[in-house]
Amino acid sequence: MLLLTAVFGVVTYPEVTISNIIPRQDTDGNIMDAHEGSILLYDDLYFGASYGLCKEPPGPSGCTVWNPGGCGYQLNHNVSLYTSADLSAWTFRGYNFQMSSMKNQGIMFVPHILLNPKTKKWIVWFNFLLAAGTGISQTQYAVAISDTPQGPFQLFTDNVTIPAWENTGDLNLFQDDNGDTYIIYTAHNVCGETV
Repeated sequence: MLLLTAVFGVVTYPEVTISNIIPRQDTDGNIMDAHEGSILLYDDLYFGASYGLCKEPPGPSGCTVWNPGGCGYQLNHNVSLYTSADLSAWTFRGYNFQMSSMKNQGIMFVPHILLNPKTKKWIVWFNFLLAAGTGISQTQYAVAISDTPQGPFQLFTDNVTIPAWENTGDLNLFQDDNGDTYIIYTAHNVCGETV
């Protein structure tokens, strides 16, 4: 480490404080509408994709209800895209995937965006619960694609078949240096059966 410092000099970074108490604002001064997402570095720019436009109905919706209409389980989620050069100042780029564009309406969670190095297409994976679903035991994964990270993304499939596909939970994607991508996911315990 000392040798690298001697050859390249001392690298300094500005100190950034992120508060968990004060709502985070974008470069326009708006509160960031960003929930359960991912951050990707591409061409020296950070892309933050998360679900947004999450507006709860007035009155108590009950965070103990895990089906459409419950706390956080609204049909108005979209993928919000923010970019940043320094992970401190974030610029809202718009909603790059609109839930209203899907034939089968539903609830979106945990979107993850990445570039497929082989096809040069941008991909967003997300957890999806059909509006007609009765709860988390009926969640599945969906995939949408675009030529750019700004979208618009078009739905590729809303029913990715993987083990426990009807009982999926949070997910993450890992892309290896060779471009191979892996999904890491959780599954829920339903009726005493753990998947």
